Amino acid sequence: MTYLMLSGLIAFVFGIIVLVSPIFFKDFCAMVDKLVFELDALIKPYRIAIGLILLIVSFWIFFVIRRYPELWYLSAVAVIALLIGVLYLFFPRWLDRLSEVANILVFPTKEYVMGACKFVGVIMLAAGLYILVIWYLLLPRL
Repeated sequence: MTYLMLSGLIAFVFGIIVLVSPIFFKDFCAMVDKLVFELDALIKPYRIAIGLILLIVSFWIFFVIRRYPELWYLSAVAVIALLIGVLYLFFPRWLDRLSEVANILVFPTKEYVMGACKFVGVIMLAAGLYILVIWYLLLPRL
């Protein structure tokens, strides 16, 4: 239950920071919003291995689904793993293009949060408080 307490405290503290000091939050975001590594460049030498692993995992999931039909919902995971594995093995340029499109279309969270600091701060405070209350109510039962 420590994870519940910690998640509540983190949400509560960040809610206070966003609500009280948006300038500090903006500086904090600028500090941590630096590119640490480029995942595409790190993965490129291992594309064949990743593709093979994804294909093996997808076929294994299909095998498990065949033996245990009650796990039918895993078929979506198997299909996604199969598609991505095929992209890694046979269509790496399409994968590069999908990565470029995804980098462009990523939701700019920071700008929206900075535009609605008070609203986001209140939501985070309420969520943190709710999580802490649930943690406190569940504490005696553990």
